[in-house]
Amino acid sequence: MPETDQTPGSRSPEHHPDAGKLIWVFLIMTGIAGWMLSRSWHASILDRYEFRQLQTALSIFWAKQDGFHLDYLTPLFGPPWSIPMEFPTYQWCVAMTSSLCGMAVEPAGRLVSILFFVATLPAVYGLLGLAELSPSRRLLVLAVVLSTPVYLFYTRTVMIETTALCFSVWYLHAFSRTLTTGKTGWFIGTCLFALFAALTKI
Repeated sequence: MPETDQTPGSRSPEHHPDAGKLIWVFLIMTGIAGWMLSRSWHASILDRYEFRQLQTALSIFWAKQDGFHLDYLTPLFGPPWSIPMEFPTYQWCVAMTSSLCGMAVEPAGRLVSILFFVATLPAVYGLLGLAELSPSRRLLVLAVVLSTPVYLFYTRTVMIETTALCFSVWYLHAFSRTLTTGKTGWFIGTCLFALFAALTKI
């Protein structure tokens, strides 16, 4: 009679013989993604979607000059110079990073965008638990995310995209944990992540 997964001596998914290979795939892809994201650190933001990048960079620049206001300045179309289309979560984070680290707006914007993208990965890993994937196979999915051109491109832009993505994915993860554990902390996290996701990108 052939062995099944329940027989003695069979391997659990966590100890699958390919688990080590999948971990190495994730580590290699992490290194490649890190190298790609660090290239041309001080390059101009006039590469693609330059209007949106310039608009965001202007908001960040004036947040540094005038402080943090909900009616923050974006001097594009003339007086009153304020077109607050979203809550400036990303803009304020970049402004504070730029001021505290003495960085120009462009590299500070790229750094904050990358940090939000990296912060998204643990939430993706947690969500993959809903599919009952083994840890090594979850890392394989993360390797796919790290190799996706659209994520790598937007992660390098001075735009709000990865900030909104991070809060949105963490909302989904916190919501799933709220349903499975019923803990108040996860419920509060769900509400906060949903709020910041909605405010950052309506």
